[in-house]
Amino acid sequence: MESNLPELMQEAINQAARHTGELRVVCDLVVEDLRGGSVADALPRLQTLLEGIGCISQALQLTKPLQHSRGIEPALDSMPRALEPLVAALENRDWHLAGEVIAFELQPILQQWFGELQQLSTEGFSDANS
Repeated sequence: MESNLPELMQEAINQAARHTGELRVVCDLVVEDLRGGSVADALPRLQTLLEGIGCISQALQLTKPLQHSRGIEPALDSMPRALEPLVAALENRDWHLAGEVIAFELQPILQQWFGELQQLSTEGFSDANS
């Protein structure tokens, strides 16, 4: 089992890269919905976004040995700090602020993770947000 560990970590990185690209699209939709006042459309997408961020964070945490061996280590500590103002905005039902926090705090982190995961991935990816 241990001999398969590098291959399993590589597959996790490949999937995380793929899903991070998809999450960036969801992120854009959530921001658009919140800025446009379509809260009912935004909330299910926001749930998908937050669950996806959790999954990507977990994959990044579990594949640190592979990242370290290639000299690329995405900053995981930036996401919890970015989520704090989002939680506050959601608790206050300040939908516009929530959209702004997502746009200016979460999107840049997802962009950074996407680039780093692309470098770590053995699959070719195109930027879905170009």
